[in-house]
Amino acid sequence: MRKGRKENLLKAEDLTSEELRERASKAGKASVEARRKKKTMREVLEMMMYNVELSPALKQKLADEGFEEEDMNHQVVVTRSLIAKAEQGDVQAYNTICAMIGEKPAEKLDVMGRMDSKIEVGFVESDVEPRNSEDEVDI
Repeated sequence: MRKGRKENLLKAEDLTSEELRERASKAGKASVEARRKKKTMREVLEMMMYNVELSPALKQKLADEGFEEEDMNHQVVVTRSLIAKAEQGDVQAYNTICAMIGEKPAEKLDVMGRMDSKIEVGFVESDVEPRNSEDEVDI
């Protein structure tokens, strides 16, 4: 849409309930179509990862590494590449591998304590004046 053409836009209050319903219906259908296309892309990717035939060179490379014919697919090739990058010092590849196998250190938390513990909250006297809701807060 061009800039400066705001006078052409219609406001919701300017439309009848039937026009609003029709526009909402169109928007819903467009949303369903967009989700369907995204789902299709995911399905195509999954299909290619597992079912598309590998080149003879890749098959030979995997066979040399000890992979069985039935285990040879693009998922194995991509995983091998990710591991190779991590071995070369690529930290992002290493973090991706850790996240994929559930070993990401930042996500491993040990929480100690009991759920039935009591927490007491009290007020402490201070010589600082309370702020209004209109005052700015430093973060």
